Amino acid sequence: MITTLLLLTMSQVAAGPAVTPAAPAAAEPAKPRLVVLDPELRGAAVIDGAAVASAVAASVRELDAFEVTTTNDIRTMISFERQRQLLAVNAETTNITDALGARHVLAMWVAKLGTDFQAEVRLVDSKSGAVVSQKQSARLPTIAQVATSMTGLTQEVLAPLLREQQGKVLVRVSEEAAEIRIDDVIVGSSPLKDALTVSRGRHRLEVRKDGFIAQLKPINVAITGTNVEEVRLVPSPDFVGSYQARNSRMRLAAWITTGAAAALIVSGLVVDRFVTDAYYRDQFAPRALIIAGGNTDGLSGKALTVANDCRLDPTTCYTQATAARAQVQTFQAVSLSLIGAGVVSGIFATYFWLSGEDPNRYAKLAFVPTNSGFGFALSGGF
Repeated sequence: MITTLLLLTMSQVAAGPAVTPAAPAAAEPAKPRLVVLDPELRGAAVIDGAAVASAVAASVRELDAFEVTTTNDIRTMISFERQRQLLAVNAETTNITDALGARHVLAMWVAKLGTDFQAEVRLVDSKSGAVVSQKQSARLPTIAQVATSMTGLTQEVLAPLLREQQGKVLVRVSEEAAEIRIDDVIVGSSPLKDALTVSRGRHRLEVRKDGFIAQLKPINVAITGTNVEEVRLVPSPDFVGSYQARNSRMRLAAWITTGAAAALIVSGLVVDRFVTDAYYRDQFAPRALIIAGGNTDGLSGKALTVANDCRLDPTTCYTQATAARAQVQTFQAVSLSLIGAGVVSGIFATYFWLSGEDPNRYAKLAFVPTNSGFGFALSGGF
């Protein structure tokens, strides 16, 4: 009679109304139900067991990946005195888990060993009776320490179930090379190329970068679609000051080397076009033409005068031609040196432009004391 009544009550609670509309195809799949049983007490007091059971249930609910039912929940639905039988996977436990739609059960024991306490949590498949995973705490002097340690142990025990419920999280950070952590574990750095695979439920997302205020936020991961999390890092006042000073110097150096590169290259071209070419045309070319016995019909102006003088004194002409050739080579070397120096300055300018950033990037940020006098409030924008 009790079992029949229990099954009826549990079925009504788990199933809800008899007729429900069909969920959309893209709707988030229902969270699997997990039953958390009261611990078996092995020399420990009831209050000790309750503390551990509460910690375990809280750690499961923190994940937000399961519909959690505890034996306290069961007691509110029906008076059921045979709690110890719930610890074993027998027919009655199976009926309860079937009625609740729960395939898995968390079973525990809490023991007092002399002055120390110890506990164990087991994930049990209610269909086969097999223990899927289990974790045991260390021997600790207080039940509070045991309850605290059971939080992490419980989530480790649930790892096989969590692996079956994976979602995608894409974290977009306003700054590059920021360290991305999920549940205190480093999972990558910004910018992320692909979305991260994370178990369903609630997690802690933390983004850190030197010089910036760390951002910590809770996220809830669904197993449908990709969860996108936007994180904007805010620089500290000291970082803003040093950033502006460094990048102002880099930007000034970039402008100076750019100007120097342009001036040197233009100077080299001017020397080559207006000095070297003119000297070659007016001094060396006519003398070389006379020495070679060429025709001077195409010459005019200063070049023709030099050619006529050279014809009158061939010996002096040869000496002057040799000197003119050396002078042309000197002018060419000066021109090439100026252009080469301009290219080198251009390389430095490129380095300064690429290595430095806009010194006014954070210029609109202002840090002002909060009303409480603790910390800073941010005004302005990026």
